Amino acid sequence: MMDERREGIRVELDVTVSEKLVSGTAKARAINLSRTGMRYIKPVNYGRHGSQEVFLEFTLSGESAPIQVTGWVVEEVAREDLLETAVTFMFLPEGDEKKINAYVQKHLQSREC
Repeated sequence: MMDERREGIRVELDVTVSEKLVSGTAKARAINLSRTGMRYIKPVNYGRHGSQEVFLEFTLSGESAPIQVTGWVVEEVAREDLLETAVTFMFLPEGDEKKINAYVQKHLQSREC
C-alpha cells in the first residue's frame, strides 16, 4: 500500500491526462484523484520533465468540458517502464473544484456500499 502523503482521500481514476510543458505535450494516464491533487503515469521513455509546475488537462467521466489546472509536482518516481507523477493542484478554478469535489464524493460513497 502507498504511503498517504497528500491531504485528502484518494479515489481511483482512469482517464487520459494531457501534461503540457514548454517543451511539448505528453499523454499520461490518471490513476487516482483527491480534492487537492492527482497521481498519473506515463511511459518512462518520455523522461522526467524537470519542472516543478505542470499544466494538466483531463475530463472526468460524465463531464463534457475538460478540467484545466496547474499542478505542483510533489513526487516523481520511475517504476519499471512507467514514470509516476504526483501533483498538488494550484489555481483550480471554482467550477472545476466543484466538479472534482463531486466526483470524489460520489466515488467515496460507492466505496462505502
